[in-house]
Amino acid sequence: MRICIVSNFTGVLDEGMGNIGYYLSKCLSKKHYVFFMNIYSILSYKKLLDLMKFRPQIICCTFGPTLKSLLILQFLKIITKAEVLVCLAVNSFLTELTGRIAKKFVRLDLVVVQSKKDELFFKRIGFN
Repeated sequence: MRICIVSNFTGVLDEGMGNIGYYLSKCLSKKHYVFFMNIYSILSYKKLLDLMKFRPQIICCTFGPTLKSLLILQFLKIITKAEVLVCLAVNSFLTELTGRIAKKFVRLDLVVVQSKKDELFFKRIGFN
């Protein structure tokens, strides 16, 4: 499989959400092709071209979802024609309103949460 991991990892292994992206890509790269993309370089034309050439089947976001980040992920899914969009909602920054707005534009195939409270929140706004 070809998997794109979008993370906020900055190279320092003392950040919780950044570590998830780093270790997930390290683990997945043992059996799959992994394209690691830092959220801060997402608007780089060269990086987007490289991602489009890579043609990921799965795009996985490993940082806390916001309206902006979910819209960017949907954009990446469209330009790469990825089949699956996954969000690890370790620390969600969505409110009820921004979540409902995101739901109108973003098609997440899987949301992974860390608590029952977050699971209920994402179900309530329509992300099953």
